Amino acid sequence: MFLSHPLFGAGLGAYMKDHAVVIHSVPLWIMAEMGLVGLIVMSAPILTILVTETRRPCMDEAGVLLVLTIIAFAVFGLFHEISYQRAFWFILGAAASHRFSAMPGDLLRPITRDSLSSNSRIYPTS
Repeated sequence: MFLSHPLFGAGLGAYMKDHAVVIHSVPLWIMAEMGLVGLIVMSAPILTILVTETRRPCMDEAGVLLVLTIIAFAVFGLFHEISYQRAFWFILGAAASHRFSAMPGDLLRPITRDSLSSNSRIYPTS
C-alpha cells in the first residue's frame, strides 16, 4: 500500500478496508495510511522532544521520564499498534508539561524544590 501511495498514503482506515486486518507496527501503519508526509508530521514533535532532552546538560526526573517513555513507545510500537494507548499520551503529556512549565529563562536548568520555593515568578506571594 505504501509503494502505491508513498507521499500521502492511502488514507486512514484504507488498509483495514482492503485487507480486514490491523497493521501491528506503528511506523508501517503510518507509512501505509499517511505516507511519508504523515510519518514526518507524526515523528517530528516526538523526535524534537527526544533530541532536546538527551542534549540537555542536566536532565531532571521529567526529562528522564520523557526519554524513557519515547524509547518504550518506539520499541513497543515496532511490534504492536500502541498509538491508541491513552497511558502513553498521558505520561508523555504530563512529563512534558512538568518539564516545560518553567519560565523561559529557566528551561536550561533542572526544576528543583529549592528553585520553586524561592522563585516568586512561579509562585507569587500576593
